[in-house]
Amino acid sequence: MTKELLIEELSNHAYSISYTCNKHFATYDIVEKVPGGIGLFTMIIGIVQLRYPNWKHSIDISMVLIILGVIGLYISFYNHKKDSYNEKGIKLSELYNKITQLYREVKSDNYTEEAIRIEIDTTMDEFYKVGVSQQIMISDWYAHYKMFIKKKTRTQWFVDELEIPFWGGKVPLTFVGMSFLLIVLVTFLIVYLTGGF
Repeated sequence: MTKELLIEELSNHAYSISYTCNKHFATYDIVEKVPGGIGLFTMIIGIVQLRYPNWKHSIDISMVLIILGVIGLYISFYNHKKDSYNEKGIKLSELYNKITQLYREVKSDNYTEEAIRIEIDTTMDEFYKVGVSQQIMISDWYAHYKMFIKKKTRTQWFVDELEIPFWGGKVPLTFVGMSFLLIVLVTFLIVYLTGGF
């Protein structure tokens, strides 16, 4: 196998492992942090509603608070295994570091193909055993943020090698579509709440 093909293979594996690792950490973060944020937000809005009980949009606000409560309930279904997501994310991070090290060895011509092949196969065998397939909704978007924004310096090498595009690569197209729908919905709600309809 040529050096270029080996680098391409390592880059593809690095992307897969990094994405899976960040998806696990994203699920952990969402389960750990979002319910507390929802609770604080709904409590503050509830207190404000007590001060203004006859405001004409109190029922609309209450509906939004109930929807947020349902979202918090959905997230709580993952609570019993959140530590598992964190532990598996740490293990996946170790595997990513192994692949990164192999990449550096190949780039510096400090390798034998047979030794690298054994290490790649061993690492990928471990990778396929570690991941949890059931992840929380939107963890893939958050994983992209973690991978390409928060950890940009750690992932830049495989981004450059694979020539990952901004739209559809670093920023998922599903995120773009949902953001557009959210903007339309928020605009509709603002017009509705200000008496435009």
